Amino acid sequence: MDIGVDAGGTLVKIAWWAKGELVFRAFPAAVLDDAARWLVSRGEETRICLTGGRAAELAAKLPLGTETTDEFRATCRGALHLMKQQRLDMPERFVLANVGTGTSIHVVEGTEFRRVSGTGVGGGTFVGLSYLLTGISNFEKLVRLAEQGEPGQLDLLVKDIYTMTDAPIPGELTASNFGKAAAAGPAGAADRVAAVLKMVAETVLVLAMQACDKYEANKAAFIGSTFHNHPLMQRTVAGYEKAAGKKVVFPANGWMSGAVGALLSLKEAE
Repeated sequence: MDIGVDAGGTLVKIAWWAKGELVFRAFPAAVLDDAARWLVSRGEETRICLTGGRAAELAAKLPLGTETTDEFRATCRGALHLMKQQRLDMPERFVLANVGTGTSIHVVEGTEFRRVSGTGVGGGTFVGLSYLLTGISNFEKLVRLAEQGEPGQLDLLVKDIYTMTDAPIPGELTASNFGKAAAAGPAGAADRVAAVLKMVAETVLVLAMQACDKYEANKAAFIGSTFHNHPLMQRTVAGYEKAAGKKVVFPANGWMSGAVGALLSLKEAE
């Protein structure tokens, strides 16, 4: 049995083959020992390849013989495999935004890639800032809460500034995240979380679109745990397609790209 593992800051993501199909599992990074016990229970004949920021820490809890691979290489290879498997129509050159705890921006051309940008704004920002504003730290609860909120209660939009004349850009665009918060007064928890979500979505989108412009790409793929089971985040990013003049896609199981890439590296090493 071959297993690929992406040990990140928030989740330990695991991928393996079962009857020719990819199978996935994840553990919270906070319970690294649970992930280690599960991996050990697969048996001595299991080959394991690790990637991610906590790969070395996890490897220390496993029997000798595990392999490691570069995180960026694993993520890009895994994403390419998933998109090919799903028959997504991707151009030769496109931008890949991996939005996990933080965000990395890559340009992919054929089977080659390079990291060109990144930001500390990502899923960790969504959870952490939402916790400070609401006291809620559970990702699923925050996602459901954001669905009920209206970020426009706190965000200053372009149309809020250009009230008596035509705006030079679409009025629905954000002029300032949380720009109305002080004037608006106390807002409900749902509105606060929705505004955080929009700020994160807009930040990663802008970086991806800037990379598209710089490297002459017309499509961006968004992967990472921040988009997993988070349709509002996907809709928010996709809602800017027209304004950005670029196409965006969200590969299924994109959050498992690193684990899939680690799994593929075992086959490559044969």
